[in-house]
Amino acid sequence: MNGIARVFLSAWIFLCISPLASADLEEAWEAWGDGDIEPVWGLVEEAGGSGGEEDGWRHLRFFVSCVSGRYEDALGVYDSISSDYSRLGELDGAYVDACGHLGRLDDAAAFAKRRGMADSTVAFLELQAAAPLRVTLEGVIVIPFADHPLTRYFPGFDAELNGESVVAHVDTGGTFLIMGPERAEILGIETVSAGKGFHGSNSVDMRVGISESFRLGDALLENVPVATLASLTGTQDFVIFGTNLL
Repeated sequence: MNGIARVFLSAWIFLCISPLASADLEEAWEAWGDGDIEPVWGLVEEAGGSGGEEDGWRHLRFFVSCVSGRYEDALGVYDSISSDYSRLGELDGAYVDACGHLGRLDDAAAFAKRRGMADSTVAFLELQAAAPLRVTLEGVIVIPFADHPLTRYFPGFDAELNGESVVAHVDTGGTFLIMGPERAEILGIETVSAGKGFHGSNSVDMRVGISESFRLGDALLENVPVATLASLTGTQDFVIFGTNLL
């Protein structure tokens, strides 16, 4: 085959493969958006990156690894992504979460600072790194609902927070402990400003800190991250715990 023929053949292969690779990546992102993780993983494994889209596949592989609990793999994939990748910032939050799941809070705080994430995020991570969450629990426990007027709508449980009896309500959309600033002060939880948080769709002042202890049934949690929202006052000043503690 002469040189001209090879050039035309190479061009033809490029034109045929590139649209296909692009279509596959688009299909994978659509499946990701639909929450279909298994098909996404299959496409990622099959493609493994193609030409100029390699970072796009790595981006997707990083996300799938995170939601599948493959945190070590996720961090390794992140390290292989080009530093000039245009969508690199979309991975920041998930990278911090992956470090948290691996107990690498110092790494998470350093990464957040290096990436220029919000000062409130950096401050909260540094607090957690200085006093890591500890859990003492032997086996499976059963915790009855609390006798509280809101339990039917907002499941509540009898608990102890820094040694004080409270009713703690579970919020599946929450993270660690959430309460009003007045309650945090009464319970002796020191907090620092963390900018703005959200109560529903409303942006409100938020502070963060660490609770010494939170006991739920026979489960004892120490050094529990706390966020206070200025809107939680009076009868709205609930103690809420999220899925990060479950």
